[in-house]
Amino acid sequence: MLKLSVIMPIYNVVEHLERSLESILKQNYSNYEIILVNDGSTDNSGEICEDYRSMHSHIKIIHQKNQGSGVARNAGMDIAKGKYLYFCDPDDYLNKCFFEAIDKYTKNEPEIIIFSYWDVYEGKYGLKQKELVEIESDYLMSKIEFRENFADLFSKNMLYTLWNKVYNKEFLTDHQIRFSDAAMGQDTRFNLEVYPYVSKVQLVKEPYYNYVKGRSDSSTTKHRENRTDLQLEEVKLLEDVLEKFDQKEDILIKNIKRNILLENSHRIAESELSKKRKIALIARILSKEDFKEVIFDKKETESLSLRLFKKRRIKTYLALKTIKSYLLNIGLLMSTLKKEENHGSSQ
Repeated sequence: MLKLSVIMPIYNVVEHLERSLESILKQNYSNYEIILVNDGSTDNSGEICEDYRSMHSHIKIIHQKNQGSGVARNAGMDIAKGKYLYFCDPDDYLNKCFFEAIDKYTKNEPEIIIFSYWDVYEGKYGLKQKELVEIESDYLMSKIEFRENFADLFSKNMLYTLWNKVYNKEFLTDHQIRFSDAAMGQDTRFNLEVYPYVSKVQLVKEPYYNYVKGRSDSSTTKHRENRTDLQLEEVKLLEDVLEKFDQKEDILIKNIKRNILLENSHRIAESELSKKRKIALIARILSKEDFKEVIFDKKETESLSLRLFKKRRIKTYLALKTIKSYLLNIGLLMSTLKKEENHGSSQ
């Protein structure tokens, strides 16, 4: 039986696609297939896929109109023959011996295999920096153990993404788990569908994946005015999973919301939008009920300021400081007016 199906959604990644494909094809392993889903690319990505298929019989290609990475991955799942599925992004790349290692860990038949990875920061002239995001040791977890360690794994950035995991296909099929067509966050949404059902999870210490961060053309760097709302939807889905696990992780949720606030404020502050538009967008974020616990907590505010200064995100710091002061003054004014109104009506 075919052991592994590698599914790769592709959209306008001509500069990175060959590196990603070569990292797969150079593996010392043969019991796998590669499914390339060309999601309506308008560059030469589709032609590169065809060139590789002409040279490698275990490559399959689906050409479809652009519908998003979630729909593309579903199309790949529909034709996959492997016992296990691996979702690789076309702008990242694998380390050697990945498939051999995964083959070894599938012998215990876990529903998911989760492994360490590298965050890779690339500049104009190549590699700038690598940071290891690491699982402490190899360990086969039971359902109870996974749930007990869930919040810790989540806080260590092990449970958001697809590409540091391998999934049992039969398990996904039995529970009818599919990707959404949400504008962003398909990885997290998919995984939050998976976690309530798992009973056996294999953790792997060795890093096998290189996640390339900061590309200007990456979907994760694109400005979306509804990004904050979509991310807060994911937080709600996470809270639903924690409720199923009978866990209340207030600190985890608060930290995630703080990071969402920081990330989106920074994106807006560093964008090419007008100053007036930046202020309006950040003010909208700061006024959300989900962030009140962070914004109006003195210790949290000091922590936010320190984090921004350490990361030299001065524009974001000044924007947050200015707008928070503005909102506090507006709140004080509204409170005073309300008191005066109530006082006047009582006379």
